[in-house]
Amino acid sequence: MTLDRVSTPCSFSPMVLGDAIHRVGSHRIGFILQWVGLGFMARWLVGGLPFYALVLATALLDVRRTRAFRDRSAASGIVLSYYVFFVVGVGGVWNAVGHSALADQVSRSIGWQAGSPFQLELAAAHLAWAAIALPALWLHEDVVRTIVVSKAIFLFGAFSVHVVDLVSRGNRAPGNAGFSVLIFGDVLVPLATVLLLGVWTRPTTPGVVERWHSARGLRMKSEDPQTEQGGA
Repeated sequence: MTLDRVSTPCSFSPMVLGDAIHRVGSHRIGFILQWVGLGFMARWLVGGLPFYALVLATALLDVRRTRAFRDRSAASGIVLSYYVFFVVGVGGVWNAVGHSALADQVSRSIGWQAGSPFQLELAAAHLAWAAIALPALWLHEDVVRTIVVSKAIFLFGAFSVHVVDLVSRGNRAPGNAGFSVLIFGDVLVPLATVLLLGVWTRPTTPGVVERWHSARGLRMKSEDPQTEQGGA
C-alpha cells in the first residue's frame, strides 16, 4: 500500500505532532523553530511536572488517533518520539538557557556554589542533545533509540550525584533533593523510557516517521478508502 502524502505546509496546531510532521514536507526548519517556541513557552507557563504530563497526554492522543494502541511497539515508538522531541529537544534548549543565562540562579536552587564554569559545559551538553533530538524524527529510528539511551545514562548519573550530595552534605535544596528532580526526573522518567525502548523492538522499519505514517494510513484506509493510492 502506498500512503497518500500531504505536501501542504504545517499549520502548527498544538494537536497533533504526528500530523504536523506528516504535512511539513521540506519546511523542517520552520517546523522545528515554531514547535520549539511553543514547547518553550508551555514549559515556562506550566512548570516541570505539568510539562511532562502535557507531553505524555498529547502523545497518547496521537496514539489513539492513529489507532497505534493496537500495536504496543508502534505506540511505544510514538511516545518516545514525543519524549525525544519535547523533553530532550525543547528541554535541552530550556536547560541550556538555564545553565548559561541563569547559571547562578540554577546553582542556588540546587544548593551548589554559584559562579562555576561547569555550568557552561552543562549548558553546551544540553544544547548538543537538543541539536540532534529536534531533527531526530526525520532520521533513522536508531538515532531516537540512541538519544533515549544516552539521556537515561545521564539522568541516572545525575541521580547518583544528587544522592551523594544529599548524604554527604545534607543538601536538601529543591533542585538537589526535591521529588521532581531526584525521583521523577532522574529515576522514573529514564526508567520509563528504557522500558518503552524494550517494547519498541522492530528494527526493520525504515524510521520513526514511516511507522507513524503507516499507523495513520491504516486508520485513514479504514475510514476512507480513497486515501489509498495503491494496493499491497
